[in-house]
Formats: sequence, C-alpha cells, structure tokens
Amino acid sequence: GHVTGVQTCALPISEDMVYKMIKSFYEKKDELAKTDPGFGMMAKDFIGMQVQGINANPSMPVHPGLAKFLKEHKAWNDKWKVGSSAG
Repeated sequence: GHVTGVQTCALPISEDMVYKMIKSFYEKKDELAKTDPGFGMMAKDFIGMQVQGINANPSMPVHPGLAKFLKEHKAWNDKWKVGSSAG
C-alpha cells in the first residue's frame, strides 16, 4: 500500500524520524509520482491529503513528526491533538 497519511503509528517511531520521512516524501513527491503512478494523487496535494486524513479522524492524536511538518507549512489546526512518540 501507499502512504497517504501518518496520523498515528502502531510502532513507536521518533518525532524526528517521522518528520524526516514525511519531509522527504514531500520533497520527492513529483519524482515518486513519475516512478509509481500510485503516488500521483498524493503528489498533487500532499499536504491536503494529510489534512483530509486527520479531519476524517479528528479525535485520533496526530504524530508529533507530522504535526511539526504541518505547522511548518501553515496547515496545522489547533483543534487537533498532538500524540506522543518514542525518542
């Protein structure tokens, strides 16, 4: 399957690792879409898809790494809750 959003994780992954992973996806989204058409939708509106995923489950805490990324891109909603992470 493809990563369309990282709201929470069953595995404890550090804030820094998740942040770097999401940032890397974002920076390479166009390249990923060229090599794998399944990334096409995500490449068109990467941040919007993250926001849509959170809004679909607003009571679920958001991983701190994703929260950091969304805040940097002015897409964070203060009504959302930041969860905890390892590390």
